[in-house]
Amino acid sequence: MFGITTLKDFGESARRYYRLKINSLFIKGDDMKTYVTFGYDHTHIVNGKTIDKDCVAIVNGDREKVFELFGPKFCFEYPEERWDDKKMKYYPRGYVDV
Repeated sequence: MFGITTLKDFGESARRYYRLKINSLFIKGDDMKTYVTFGYDHTHIVNGKTIDKDCVAIVNGDREKVFELFGPKFCFEYPEERWDDKKMKYYPRGYVDV
């Protein structure tokens, strides 16, 4: 009645989602990088560095670490494999390691 489902049975976006989920099971939180963007009202000072809408924070950790550092005041967070360097044209201050 119920067969074994493989990733090829899903659409492309679902396959990408499940690949990220499967990979996250094997990557320890502190071993991955997460890229974080911010909105106009989202200014933080972390380790003496100002983080705001004009930069992208690089967090050594997963989504939980992002919430630990910034709470709910950030715009988007991207796992390293989903970040596209072409987006940097919108962030004049560049990358900031946190």
